[in-house]
Amino acid sequence: MIAVSVVHGGPGPHFLSEDLVHYLAGQPSFKATVNLITDEEVGKALQEIENAASVDALREMTMRHSTMLQTAGCLRHVASVEQKKGIVSDYLQWYIIGRNSSVIDRFKEGLSALQFLNALQQHPTLLAPVLCHSEKRLTALELERLFKPDLSPPGSNRRLRESQTLGYWADYLLDCEESQTAVSLEDVCDWADFTSPIWI
Repeated sequence: MIAVSVVHGGPGPHFLSEDLVHYLAGQPSFKATVNLITDEEVGKALQEIENAASVDALREMTMRHSTMLQTAGCLRHVASVEQKKGIVSDYLQWYIIGRNSSVIDRFKEGLSALQFLNALQQHPTLLAPVLCHSEKRLTALELERLFKPDLSPPGSNRRLRESQTLGYWADYLLDCEESQTAVSLEDVCDWADFTSPIWI
């Protein structure tokens, strides 16, 4: 579905990790960090390994988390404290790519529809942004465009009041965007889909 959507001019998913997209595109770069790990226990263990200040502390941390590291094929003899970066990096690569390889292979098959995967591999800098997650902030204009009012006929008294209300709505959304209200634009979205109350 992703390939079909993008090829036909629709939106891309914009939710995949950069490392996964680089892997799909056949690029060797891998720069994941521990803060990407949502599993608290795994994240804490990797943080402890990353924070080890001496060889003895690193050995202690690798022994403490040996089962986790062994499962990923990352358990090794530690001779220097600099090895912690390699251990953490190897574990992250296994956690994001290795343990999910069968699922990723099926995903690649789906992306092969309409030759999208091939295009991604040939033009990764052009197509990767379509797939990658980005921290784009919601704007008042984007939110305003989400709502399509059903307006009265032009020239009627009711249409005049509706136009004023739309002006107030646009001003309110701008105030939300500029943090001049206690409500954020994300709160307005939550209210609009009835997931939470909003206090104006």
